[in-house]
Order: sequence, then C-alpha cells, then structure tokens
Amino acid sequence: MMVKSLHETYIDGMKISWPTVAITTAGLLAAGFFVPVGTWETLRPALLPAISIIAAAVLVRLARGMPFTNADHFDLDQFRQVAKNLEANARKLRALIFVCLAAVVLLIVANDAVEVIDRLTAQEWVADIAGRGMSATIAWLLLYAFWRIVEVVHSDVSLLRLQSKILEGVITSKNAADFEGRVIERSPAKIAGADNFGKQLPH
Repeated sequence: MMVKSLHETYIDGMKISWPTVAITTAGLLAAGFFVPVGTWETLRPALLPAISIIAAAVLVRLARGMPFTNADHFDLDQFRQVAKNLEANARKLRALIFVCLAAVVLLIVANDAVEVIDRLTAQEWVADIAGRGMSATIAWLLLYAFWRIVEVVHSDVSLLRLQSKILEGVITSKNAADFEGRVIERSPAKIAGADNFGKQLPH
C-alpha cells in the first residue's frame, strides 16, 4: 500500500511526456560521452542560482493554492475540472522540487565524489565510468527541470483559458437571466378603453 502511495505521489506526479523523454535522453547521452564531470564544477556558479530561482518559483506557486477564493460562479463539474488540473500541476511541481534538490546536490559533490572513487579503486576506467555517469545524470536533471518549468507554465496558461471560458459562460448566463427578470417585471402598457374592447355598446 505504501509503495503504491509513493508511486502515485512521486512517479505518477512527474507525468513525463514524450518531448521531455526525448530532450532529456539526448542531453543525458551527449553529456555522458562529451562533457567531463569537471565541466559542471566550472558551470556550477551560474547553474546553482538558476536552479534556486526555479525552486523558489515552484514553492511560491505551490503556496498560492487555488487561484480563486469564491467558487460560487462554478457548477460542480466545472469546479472538479479546474481542481483536477490544479492538483495535476501541484504534483508536477512537487516532483520538480525533488529534481532541483538532486541537481543541486550533484553539482556540489559530483566532482569530489569521482575523485574519491578514483582514490578508493585506483582504477582509471572505474573513475571514468563514474564521471560519465555523474555528468549524464546532472544533464538529465537540469534539462528535466528547465523543460518541466516550461510545461508547467504552459499548463497554467491552459488553466487560465479554461477559467476565462467558464467565467465568460457564467457572465453570459447571468446577463441573460437579468434581462429575462427585467422583462417579466415590466407591466404591459395599458391602452385607454382596452377594457371595453369587444363589448356591445349601449343604444
């Protein structure tokens, strides 16, 4: 039961799309073959602030919760649809937080970890494989974080369009109801002598 809950919370929450898989896999392979792990240490001063900004933006987005406080203008189906989209976005953001944390940790310790492995094993090929693996993992995490934040923004825009469409329908319905109410409240204009119309006149 716990394994299922963890899977639903973290694995299903990532909901990796095919473009994400293609981009991150290409980056992983390229970094594993062509980017030495020491390169990430050189890039670390620039990458850490960028990842921190993404993580901070995610936390702010999660803290915002529902983008509305009054649900009176939604019917039940509309509210469920919006809430479902918001929950899906929250799960993606929660998974993104862990990816950012993992990327920060690896950027800090990757180069030193490879040096420790080299000293412990005294085998150059072991350290080389470890370095390539670290480099590939860092590239995957960074590309996932950057691409995922783009997908989340796109999802938020789609949610905004959905809310606008719902509110437009609510306003249209309200205006139509107000118009019908004013028409019903209006009393028909009386015509002089209309009450005697059709009656036989006295001779």
